Amino acid sequence: MTSIVGAPYVQMCTGLVDVRVVKEFRAGTLSPDDLRFRGPLGMSDKEALADTARRVALAADIAALPADRMVAVHVCDGLHVPPGEVPDQSISRNVWPGAGNIPLQEWIDARKATGYDGCYCPEIFCDKVAELDDVLVASTVRNTGRMLLA
Repeated sequence: MTSIVGAPYVQMCTGLVDVRVVKEFRAGTLSPDDLRFRGPLGMSDKEALADTARRVALAADIAALPADRMVAVHVCDGLHVPPGEVPDQSISRNVWPGAGNIPLQEWIDARKATGYDGCYCPEIFCDKVAELDDVLVASTVRNTGRMLLA
């Protein structure tokens, strides 16, 4: 993928970034020239599946990616979004890494299988973090990372 776009690396993102985009699309107020990421909105099931397949790989496919093409791996988690619901990140991503429904160990093991030995960056979207002691948060993130990378 990086050679196609002529970049040293790419960031692979999944899902809709902003629930407001979904709501505006459903209301018919999202302008065609709006540059915010809209994912599969307005696509047929077949088009959405093909688009997703181009951007996202299964964990088993991650092992086929060359380790030298990865600069960093972001590690975050999320909760299951029931079919038909609008994915609202303030709910579905409001979870500590390792406490959600994403099989993080499977993804990290697949990444490690490539020989990748680079940076893993934890991403914490859990609101409660702001209420906790910074040392507790940092040590918990470190310990979660150590368990996943062991």
